[in-house]
Amino acid sequence: MNWRNKAHLSVACLLLLFACGPKKPLIQPPESTEDAAEGVEFLSTRAFRPNELKVEARAVLEEPDSRTEFNLEMRLLHDSLIWMQLSDPFLGFPLMRAVISVDRFAMVNRLEGTYFEGDARGLDQLLGMSLPFQLLQDVLLGNFPTDVFATATTGVQDGKACLIPSTSPLQDGGSIHDICYFWEIGRPYTYHLKAAGYEEEAFVKYGRYAENKGFHYPTEIQLEARGQQPVRLRLRIKNVEQGPQHFPFKIPSSYKPIE
Repeated sequence: MNWRNKAHLSVACLLLLFACGPKKPLIQPPESTEDAAEGVEFLSTRAFRPNELKVEARAVLEEPDSRTEFNLEMRLLHDSLIWMQLSDPFLGFPLMRAVISVDRFAMVNRLEGTYFEGDARGLDQLLGMSLPFQLLQDVLLGNFPTDVFATATTGVQDGKACLIPSTSPLQDGGSIHDICYFWEIGRPYTYHLKAAGYEEEAFVKYGRYAENKGFHYPTEIQLEARGQQPVRLRLRIKNVEQGPQHFPFKIPSSYKPIE
């Protein structure tokens, strides 16, 4: 398995997400333009911010010439750490584990006995785009990137509830655009991410959101990287739990570093 394939497997554990549309309309437009105009304040209060969270999912990673299925478990310590583990979809054997923080990215590949450890730039190189920790966390939680509320208002375009203007700058110099959302719960439906200094663009799409003990979390999510080698990650959420989590991560002394 070469570095690019490792990168794509890691994209699966780092960027998540798939969506199969429900039978009812995905987007419900506001009752009126007045409702839409009041939407930004409403949207800014609807973010899901758990202190600690565990998410279990079945994932499919699609590349131009291959298709890989695996189980994915994600654990999150809000604003501090994202822990992920890929495992065999049939036997449950762990294949890869990664930890991501504001200033650290590390991963171990148990199949090949290799590891990578470095700062956040290692994650940027792996993904082929800049993805700051806060933005990655927002994507994984089904939240709007917080930057968008500084310049946008809400409105209706083509019968969909959207943010206007459709393009908003991000703190790292990139942008987010074509932003639409579920009006009833104030959570994202689709948007595009363009990272600063990179040609690649990421398309994020959320399916239905399910209510679980007072919070909403997407049941199906998709993320598609549209670069020279397009990659699509599809994720079907199986279980979501709030509460204290453990974040085990150790690099065995016998493992070799990935150059």
